[in-house]
This record gives sequence, C-alpha cells and structure tokens, in this order.
Amino acid sequence: MFTVVIAEKNHIDAIREYDIFLKPLIEKSDVHFCEWRPEEDTLTFAVPKLREVVGNREEWRAIVVCDERGLREKNPFDRSKPVLPKYPELKIPDALRQNAQPEKIQPDTVQTETAQGDTQASTVSGTQEGAAVEEKDRETGRVDSKTRAKLLDEAEEKYKADVEQYYEDLKRVKFEAFEKSSKEPLTRLATFLCHEEVMHGRNTDANEDLAFREYVAESIRKEELWQEILNSDADRDIVPPTEMICIAKRTLEEEKYDIETSWTTHVENQYSDFVDWNLYFGRMRYLVFDILPKSHMKYVQEYLKFLYTLLILAQNDPPSGALRANRVYSISCEDNREAMDRLLTVYDTKLAVTQDLLEAKLRELEGTPREGISNHDMDVAFRTRVPVSFPEMGNVNTEALYSKPKELGMATDCPKDEFSVWAATLRASKKALSELLRQERKSLRLATEETKLLNTPDYDRARFLDDAQLEEVEQYTNQQEKEMVAVETRDFADMSEYLKKMEERDKIIRKAIDTRMTRTTTIVVGIAAILIYLLGFVPLLFNNLSTDKTKITTFVLFTAVTVIMLVIAIVRLIVSRKQMRKLFAEFNECMRGIYDDINLTEDRFCEYLSHACTAMKGFSVVEYRKQYDAPETLKMRVFRKHIEDIKRSREELRAVFGSVFSDTCVVDGDKIRPYEYNFERPVDFVYTIPFEEDKVTRLEYMQTGNYIQIPIDFLKKIEVRREELYE
Repeated sequence: MFTVVIAEKNHIDAIREYDIFLKPLIEKSDVHFCEWRPEEDTLTFAVPKLREVVGNREEWRAIVVCDERGLREKNPFDRSKPVLPKYPELKIPDALRQNAQPEKIQPDTVQTETAQGDTQASTVSGTQEGAAVEEKDRETGRVDSKTRAKLLDEAEEKYKADVEQYYEDLKRVKFEAFEKSSKEPLTRLATFLCHEEVMHGRNTDANEDLAFREYVAESIRKEELWQEILNSDADRDIVPPTEMICIAKRTLEEEKYDIETSWTTHVENQYSDFVDWNLYFGRMRYLVFDILPKSHMKYVQEYLKFLYTLLILAQNDPPSGALRANRVYSISCEDNREAMDRLLTVYDTKLAVTQDLLEAKLRELEGTPREGISNHDMDVAFRTRVPVSFPEMGNVNTEALYSKPKELGMATDCPKDEFSVWAATLRASKKALSELLRQERKSLRLATEETKLLNTPDYDRARFLDDAQLEEVEQYTNQQEKEMVAVETRDFADMSEYLKKMEERDKIIRKAIDTRMTRTTTIVVGIAAILIYLLGFVPLLFNNLSTDKTKITTFVLFTAVTVIMLVIAIVRLIVSRKQMRKLFAEFNECMRGIYDDINLTEDRFCEYLSHACTAMKGFSVVEYRKQYDAPETLKMRVFRKHIEDIKRSREELRAVFGSVFSDTCVVDGDKIRPYEYNFERPVDFVYTIPFEEDKVTRLEYMQTGNYIQIPIDFLKKIEVRREELYE
C-alpha cells in the first residue's frame, strides 16, 4: 500500500546522510517522506507537503515517527498520565464483621440479607420464639437483626455516595487529561488524519447507569476538543489513511521497569487505557524501538537499525493480527553479524584498493619535473603596481572658476555695476565647478572600467609559479589591499561643502559692495565738500589780505589745501577699490583651494584604483594558481583530495561499525576492483557500499513463520512483542 512516512526533519536528513547504508531499501521502494513540524498547530503548516504527496489517493497509510519527549518513558505515547481515582468498595461495619456468620457477606447479597432480616424480625415479633432468639443473641453478644439491617442500609448508602463521588472525580481528572492531550502534537496530527465520531446521541437519561453517563460525558467532551482542533484548519481536503502506525524511540533502561508488576498476574481489561485520555483513535497502532542513548558509542549503529526497521515497515504491511488496537508493541531488529562483517570488510577493502591506486598515481606525478618562472619575471609580472590615471576629458574652462579683480573701478558702478559683475562671476564660477565635477565623475567611471581591463593577469605564466613564489605574490597582494583601504577618498558628486564656502565669500563681497559709493555719488560729494570749504573760508581770507604778497601766500596755501583734499579723496577711493579687489582675490584663493582639492581627490582615486587593480590582479593570480594549476600539479591536488575523502570515509565506517569488524573475516583484495571514477575531476564522489545487485533475502517479519523479501542479507529478523502496560 502507498505509504507516507511523517517524521521530523532530523530523521529525513539522517536518511539522506546515511544513504550509502540504506541505498538498497531506498532505491526499490515507493515510500514518500513528509517533514513534520510538531510545533505547528494546523495540518497545513505541520505537514506542509502531505496534500501534495497523497493527492487524490483513496487508500494510503501513514507511519509517524514521534518526537523524543517520551524517550525515557515506558510508554512514550502516554503524554497525559493522569492519576485516576480508585473505585470505592462497600465497607461492612466492624460490628457486623465481628458478629457475622462464618460465611462472608458479599456486597451483591446485601439487599437480600436485609430483606430476610426484616421479614424474620416481623414474623417472630411478639412471639415466644422471637423472644427466645433475642434473648439468645443478648446472651452470645451478637447484633440483633434490626440493628444489623440498619447498619447494612447505612453502609450501602455510603457506598452509593462514594460511587457517585468517584465518577465526579474521574470526570474531573479525565477532563484535565483531555485538555492537556489536545495540545500534544501527536494528538493533533492524529485528529486531522484519523478523526471519526465515537457517539451520535447527546441526551442521557438521569436514571441511566452512572458508568454510562460518565462515558457519554467523556465522549461529548472529547468530541468538543476534537472539533476545536479540526476547526483550526478548515483546509483538510485529504482522504484519511486506512492505518496510522506511530513509532517512537525509547532509551528506558531495563532495570527501571517495575519488576513486581511484570510478575503479577493481570487480566486483559486491566491493560493501560492510555488511548482514552490521550484522545487517540481506533485506527492507530503503536510501536516502540529500544535504542541506546545518544552519548553511547554504538548509538549510530543502533540508529541505523532503527532506520532499517522504519524503511522495511514502510514497504511492508504488518501481518494480520500482529498489531492490535489500543496496545503498545516493542519492535526490534536482529542483524546477521557475519553477513554485516563481510559486507563492511569488502567495502573497506574496496576503499583501500582505491586509495592505493590514487597514491601510486600521486607518486608518479610527484617525480615528474615541472617548468618554472624566474623571480625577476615574477616581480615584473605579478609584484609591480599597476598605474591607473583619469583619462583626459574635454577642456573645462577653469578660468571661469575665478573672478577678475583688475576690472574693478573707483566706484561701485564704474566701469560696470559691481553687483551685476559679482553675480555673473559667481554664477559662472558655480557653473564651471559643476561642469568640472561632472567631468571628474565621468573620468572616474571610465578609469574604473579601465581598471577592470588592466587587472587581467598573465595566466599562461601564472601556472608556472611555485609555492614559494605564489606565497610572495599573495603577500604582496594582501599589502596592496591594505594600502587600498588606507586611501581616503571623497565623493565627486557632493558639492555641498564647496557651495557652502562659496556662499560665505558671496555674503562678504556683497556686504562690501553695498558700502561702496557710485561714481555720481562720489563726484557730488566731492564738489559739495569743496564748495562748503570755499563758502566757509574764502570771504574771510579775502577780507584779511592787505598786500599782494599776502594774497599770493594765501592763494598758494588755499590751493595746496584743496589739492590735499582731492588727493585724500582719491586715495580713499583707491584704498576702497584695493579692499574690494582683495575680497575678489580671496574668493579666487577659495576657488583655487577647491580646484586643488578636486585634483587631490582625483589623485587619491587614482592611487586607490591603482592599489585595487594590483590587488585584484594578484588575487586572480592566486586563485587561478590554486584552482587551475599546471596540469600535473592540478592532478596532484585533486588526487590528494580524493585520498583524503577516502580516508575520511574509512574513519567514519569504523566510527559507526567499529564493533562489527572482526579479524576472522578475510577477503581476497586481488579480486576486489577499485571504484571506477574519473579521479582527475575535482568533484565529491559518493563511495557507495558494494551491495550485491538483484539480491533477495528472506526476513522473518513480526510473526514467527511470516517472511518477506528484502534486497539485503545482513538482517535476520524484525520481531514484535506486546508491552506489558497494566494499570
């Protein structure tokens, strides 16, 4: 039957990891594996590929490999483990026990004896015979019949109350167990795959038996919890499996079993009812596989037995009656040590023969002389820095970056308006700076592309480098990489810092221009000053002149003062123009600094690209030399790799099956051929175990006399026995 193994990822990965040991069982099987994620609550996310694998199949079965939370439990499937209350017993009063007839009073005869006592008391009451009996009872110390009947009635009432309380306690304990179980991953998975209603009637009669009422209440609560699980995933369009086999690993040590319980006689109805409080279903079957702890040195070997058992179980249906519902069975795998020893010895010998073949080829290559390259040629070709420069782009008008201080006049509007001149100068300077940076970015891009072309090494000569020369090239390359990282570069696209400096100079110059006078203002102010001077002093001078000599002296003095005033005015205008020219010159110095900074950045980029180009070229040489060496050297390296892989495979074989190897098993190594792989290819080969093709062996399966056919001969028997799990 089509079988789906639902297991956690680590088990599926282990099947892939130990593929070489499981290959015969995997190749000839139609078993499919689905990853189970127990932490997920819905079927869609817990087993995401199940719908895709099952498809529209009407008949299929599921084998679920349980998680390891019950690893150390005697019953790994019992996750709730409720402490059930004890069914009460009818307690006979001590007075009746002490005075009872030799025959023992049974609970089911209480009503009869009570009725008989009442009848007897009413019959002999008032008669001499009755009086005689009572007199005799008093003489012997026995309880009279009336008192006896009363005590029995009280005991029965107490018994009935205890029974009612028992069922109340049982319901409470089981409901708590149901609630806990509904959160368990196995219960949720089983509900999605195996759910079917266990009852249809919901109303119960108050006069019905307490046990049946309890059964109905439990069934209703179970169905409510199951529906909560089912409603969490509305997309359940999948045909339920005809059978769900749950298998769990167990590391419980034998001395921890309850020895007294195992020697006690049990009846079938005392078997553990774990299926009830764990919310399991009738189509589920339960298997445990006893395995060593993971810390044990033979754990991997035992785990492989578990995987063998799992795969054989998935490929073969259990025989009829081998697995009963609601019972736990232990399943074990017995191997054929002689067949296993022979198979592993042949495998190890085949690996050893292949290793000897590769080592012989390696020794032959090591004795072959190889060509080389001189140290001088090596330095020129692989240890010389590759220069990278920015290509010349079209001429950028760098003169536009600067202002022209010499064109400034005495006044702010002579010969041109200084505000207009400055605005045009600043605008032209920004435009030239932007164009310069654009050209630099373009040059950088072209230089980067050129770097890709310059870093191509001479591969024909690289293959002849010996190991010492290769080490020098690698050391030089690492140094170039460090120097490349140490170079500080700036982004050509960032004008903000440059514009900030230009704006600062712009504010200073505009403020200075604003304080200068125009040509008209200068003339008017000068004439006004002279007129004021003349009007204030000339009349006074003429009135006080007495002789011609005095007039001449006065006129000369007047003329000299006037000239001095004019000279002072002209000097002041010259000083003002000089200050303005100085501000323009400072702006030019600022732009010259920006231009030098751009050139410095260009030089740093050239240095950076030069180091990068040299480093990339060197790394290419090193990588090529390691991967694509001279043909002989490459073959030697590949052979060494395969030899190490084979050694590792042999070590892993002994780590897993070291206890199986024996000195008594001897095989003829001359008849065993090495693996026929193309060992000149640097790939990872899988060294499969040399199983015999088309081999068929009978294996005793689950029941004595029941055999199946498997493609391996190192397993003898898969045995199943029922676990003794009694309450």
